[in-house]
Amino acid sequence: DILTRAAGQPARITRADLAAASAFSSRYQSLLYQFKSGYYYHSPSLQPDTTIAHGVGDLIAAPYPVHETTTFDRIGIEVTTAAAAGIVRLGIYGDSDGIPGSLVLDAGTVDASTTGAKEITISQQLTPGMYYLAAVGQAPSGIVVRGRAVSPIMIDTSIRNANVICFLAVGATGALSASPTWSLRQNSHGKVYLRAV
Repeated sequence: DILTRAAGQPARITRADLAAASAFSSRYQSLLYQFKSGYYYHSPSLQPDTTIAHGVGDLIAAPYPVHETTTFDRIGIEVTTAAAAGIVRLGIYGDSDGIPGSLVLDAGTVDASTTGAKEITISQQLTPGMYYLAAVGQAPSGIVVRGRAVSPIMIDTSIRNANVICFLAVGATGALSASPTWSLRQNSHGKVYLRAV
């Protein structure tokens, strides 16, 4: 085939070559985009884990692409530094032309008064499209969660060369707002996970 032709010889691409490449591409994409039951998935990132201190009322949302209709039964986050009476509220927003749009799910809160992985049982189906996984500290300051520094997803055409990875809405108290006022955030975001069914 085309990969084993001798160096210096002209490559002749046959119909069989094209068929093989197409089949490989289809198999690769199905593996790349398929959510496996029982596995947890977070917003894509090219960087190693870090930590992020959640300011009280700072709602941070990171892009989360969904490529096939999938139901998720858990949403969670890891608390690395606890705070007395600490809570973190988790949720999902839809997309509105490249920024978080309508509220899809307010999942409620997890206890951040102790460290460790915290999760909430949900039953949420997401159809193909872009979503945003959101977290907000709603208790005394000092809550630190597991995070990521850089996402490969560029969010706005006007800042293609900037390291913009997520969105911030300040002053988020109580239930998640259906339509927060978002600003671009050039910093790390908490790793919110979803578990596929």
